[in-house]
Amino acid sequence: MADLVADIHEGFGPVDGLIHLVGGWRGGQGITGQSDADWDFLHTTVLTTLRTTSRAFYDDLAASPVGRLAIVSSTTVTDPSAGDANYASIKAAAETWLRSVAAGFAAGTGPESGTGPRTGSGTGPEPATSTGAGTAAGEGSTEGGAAGVVLVVKALLDDAMRARFPNVASPDSPTSPCSARPWRAYSPPLAHSSTVHALFLTATHNLKGIVNFDAQFHDPSVSSFASDNYSGIHPEVLEALVAANGGHQTAYGEDVYTARLREEMSTLFGKEVDVFPVFNGTGANVVGLQSLLPRWGAVVCAATAHINNDENGAPERVGGMKLLSVPTPDGKLTPELIDMEAWGFGDEHRAQPLAVSITQTTELGTCYTPEEVRAICDHAHSLGMKVHMDGARLANAAAHLGVPVREFTSDAGVDVLSFGGTKNGIMFGEVIVALNPTAADGLITCAR
Repeated sequence: MADLVADIHEGFGPVDGLIHLVGGWRGGQGITGQSDADWDFLHTTVLTTLRTTSRAFYDDLAASPVGRLAIVSSTTVTDPSAGDANYASIKAAAETWLRSVAAGFAAGTGPESGTGPRTGSGTGPEPATSTGAGTAAGEGSTEGGAAGVVLVVKALLDDAMRARFPNVASPDSPTSPCSARPWRAYSPPLAHSSTVHALFLTATHNLKGIVNFDAQFHDPSVSSFASDNYSGIHPEVLEALVAANGGHQTAYGEDVYTARLREEMSTLFGKEVDVFPVFNGTGANVVGLQSLLPRWGAVVCAATAHINNDENGAPERVGGMKLLSVPTPDGKLTPELIDMEAWGFGDEHRAQPLAVSITQTTELGTCYTPEEVRAICDHAHSLGMKVHMDGARLANAAAHLGVPVREFTSDAGVDVLSFGGTKNGIMFGEVIVALNPTAADGLITCAR
């Protein structure tokens, strides 16, 4: 940590803000189901990381006139249940740590400031819980200086959603269920530590008549940043499913909806493609890679790849292929890194490296540029290898790059794509897209 602080100081100077965005939710079955393993995981990833980083950058933040230490907490802190006791306890401890840091900010910036136990009221600037509706950090205070902020995000709303659902109360509306006390604030002064509740209702009201709301077992107004798999079905997708549910259609991909999907995908990728809807991302990756390889084939992938770490051995056990993983600094392969395992062609003692698999965006949050994808495809094809792309978060890459999807897929030379749907609002499932049908001529049989 000391080296990190030194590197940041050398490259950028003192730090004005530290935002701790670690989630790590772990649930269980009641109190006895709160495992030691989950507790240790949460303690390390949530509390220890906050404690370590805030101590390392404390002097910077305390000295800054706009210093901010911010954490993302949870509604479970004030409304815990037996099933999330581990998680709620760790989050509560994180909030307490932040309040202590905020007390240090309030006391002064010196290394000895804010030390020692408090033995009674009025002996120190301990932040006290506000009993009224609070305000944002810094509002209502004339004092500057560092502050601590706890952000509890219940749900998010953008302008498009407001326009689409004008009858839903906004957080500051008198009719909103969250308007009475949208903040949990710490003072004095208020600027030194406050908890912000970003509140709004989701669009589940649009499902009335479809969903029996009396049967819900969760609060649909709460959103989570833990995983994009947690989100529900997009309302338009659900409406389309209901509309398509009547009557009968031919099975096995011969229905009018699969034909329409093929047309839309061909338009999206700028060429004639074939499509094979499957149940989930693991299925898409396994079947897509199977279609590219003989039984003796192997796949070169990053060591951090989803197929290597998060699919429970399915590519090797179910797909029957060898994974040749390569360590990478950022989750991205390059032609040079591929060459670390792209050897031994014709050697009967070694699984033959006949495909490359890349993830867009990667498991580490990095993104391939169209030029980087093209370089990988050109190099792999020159070696007689085919290229598969795990596109579970393909939409994220398109949004980040600001270019059409085809620029870093079909135009760049990718042969087979796992096109993500589950993380983009559909009920479940992905689509295997054969961008180069001749490279995956066994796909129809593998998918069946």
